[in-house]
Amino acid sequence: MMLLGLAVTLALCVTGSNAFTSPTDTTQVRRLQPFGSSLSKSEYDDLCGLLGNNTTLTLLYKSSSAGTAYGDMLACVENKPNVVIVIRNAQYAFGAFISEGIRLPAFNSTTGMMPRWHGYESDVWFFSLAGHYENATKIEIDQQSQDVLVASQIWGNPMAPCFGGLVPRYNARVVVGRDLSLGRSLSGGCWPLSTDDIRKGRQSTDANDVPEGYMGVTDENGNALLGGSRQFIADEIEIFAVK
Repeated sequence: MMLLGLAVTLALCVTGSNAFTSPTDTTQVRRLQPFGSSLSKSEYDDLCGLLGNNTTLTLLYKSSSAGTAYGDMLACVENKPNVVIVIRNAQYAFGAFISEGIRLPAFNSTTGMMPRWHGYESDVWFFSLAGHYENATKIEIDQQSQDVLVASQIWGNPMAPCFGGLVPRYNARVVVGRDLSLGRSLSGGCWPLSTDDIRKGRQSTDANDVPEGYMGVTDENGNALLGGSRQFIADEIEIFAVK
């Protein structure tokens, strides 16, 4: 009887110790790409890897569903910090990170006028997701080029505003890091633009900034043309909030 009691006691002790043992958690956390985005699971994971492994992305703007006009884009992304622009053109997928987001010029109370455009400093870098490297690749640019230039939707006297502000020299609505311009137009001045399509862009990355292993299109000077040509009309533009 004593031996039987001892055996029961030992069994209870073993059972009790197991009851307080934490089970092994074999569940893996899966990162889900934003609903409605054109990014594949692998592209989303690659982009988050470039941004930081704990990053999540929220889709703010998609040109094919929200509209291709400059105002359509601004309605979704204006003044939101830490954004990523993803551009698709044929087999190419590339884009840019902008820490300060896309900010419209503020009304100038001193002059009583709305500026036609303005610029501001921001952390800016570019990336390739498809069509240029074997793997997703970050493309960093020099500090002096890390700025953003943004045109007003309307400018001049608020009582008789002009429409269709453009960033001078680039003739575009938005210029990122001096390498990428979106919403390019051949018109300007105090009348509606002949084109207000944010998908019309121009891109060229200086050969000195292009990481090794680049297999995409270049110009005669070795500058990388991530869209397949210097000027392009994107198949899709998406902008995400980075968290």
